Amino acid sequence: MGGGNGQKSAMRRAKKLEEMQGANKGSQLKTNAASMTIKCNICMTAFVCTTSGCLPSVQEFLMDKSTARL
Repeated sequence: MGGGNGQKSAMRRAKKLEEMQGANKGSQLKTNAASMTIKCNICMTAFVCTTSGCLPSVQEFLMDKSTARL
């Protein structure tokens, strides 16, 4: 039932429109740069701080790297 040429063309147009909208999201470079909110005062290393993942990596860095530079 259905499935004529007009319906197939409309489905192709709709599918292509969805693909084009998904492709226009662009790069995440600006978002990634904006999320680097913690910076080491000794070596100026920036850390990406998300909701759950920034404290363990910063603490590990402080214990391993920054204390050796003091």
